[in-house]
Amino acid sequence: MTIDHIAIQKLAEMAFWSDAKECFGEEGSEGLVTLLNSIRGFFIEIPPDMMSTRFVFVCPILSKKNIVDYSNKSPFANAISVRNLSGYGQRIRETTATLVFVKNDCLYDLAEIEGLSNYELWSKDSLIFVNEDGVDRFIIGGRSRKMMQVVTGAASNFAVATVGSLKDALAAYRVDATSVSCPILKDIWVGGRHGHRLVFINQPEATMRRSLERFLNVKIGADVSVRSEHNTDESKPVDLIVNWFGSKFRALIEIKWLGKSLTKKSTGNTFTSFGESRSQEGADQLVGYIDREKVTEPNSQVMGYLVVFDGRRKGVIDANTPISSGSALYFRDRDIVLSRDYAREREDVAPLVRYFLEPSTSLFATPNS
Repeated sequence: MTIDHIAIQKLAEMAFWSDAKECFGEEGSEGLVTLLNSIRGFFIEIPPDMMSTRFVFVCPILSKKNIVDYSNKSPFANAISVRNLSGYGQRIRETTATLVFVKNDCLYDLAEIEGLSNYELWSKDSLIFVNEDGVDRFIIGGRSRKMMQVVTGAASNFAVATVGSLKDALAAYRVDATSVSCPILKDIWVGGRHGHRLVFINQPEATMRRSLERFLNVKIGADVSVRSEHNTDESKPVDLIVNWFGSKFRALIEIKWLGKSLTKKSTGNTFTSFGESRSQEGADQLVGYIDREKVTEPNSQVMGYLVVFDGRRKGVIDANTPISSGSALYFRDRDIVLSRDYAREREDVAPLVRYFLEPSTSLFATPNS
């Protein structure tokens, strides 16, 4: 579904225009437009979905009789003027709360807020917008009012749903992956979907990538572009890159598979095997892609995802010899443990996404080993 942010901005104007005009006259209604434009522009460069930061926008109402001077007011006194917002993404992500002072020359003054501040007091000569925990509210003339949530899955009505929409889509894909119901994914097994599903075909990763790429493009909708094999440099490309229109956020997805696959010339009993350690290789590759992407695309905000297709079985003899259901499901409830979990160390790496690919139900009639 495409989000019409112009319509959402008009909705906000209608909801808060009377408050702004009542407090500040025509300058108030004009200031509201300036504030809304600034919020939208800011969240294109700094996607709030990636952050737990509280954002406080302050738009002063300037007049010949009353020119607001914040230069000596804390925390404004420590603010820095910023034009290239993208370069400050990491610093903002590390703050608990960020003050955004709206200016009329395409600049923002940014400052870190420590603790709670008296926004109501500021609102006597400014329009205030606060975004926190997925809630938008405006404070005008000492009165605080929430804006209804219009954009589902986004951290703000004025931002594109990025991390949230991708997380939901990856979760929804689990059904297709575990049951191998995707028409593309069914071809990854020797014998197809209706075989025993014990051994992958030779080099199944390309098929897994096509399946996930197709699903994400359809599931997330018209606001996103999902492309395969994106080069962060001249080395091996990352499997998928996800870009959102109207946002500088992008996601890099690295895909790995675990289990056994036929070697190129095998007739069914010569395998390439990958165990749990293969996941760590993927995690290490992913952070390398992220770091290089930040160098080549410094204006983008990047998040990395490791997706593991887990087709491990215990005691596989060959692609066609049945094994017990206990052996076939041995790894189903065994989580992958990374020797170095970057999601615990870095805010630009998401937790590992694992899809355990179910064996055929034809094996369930076989007694447990």
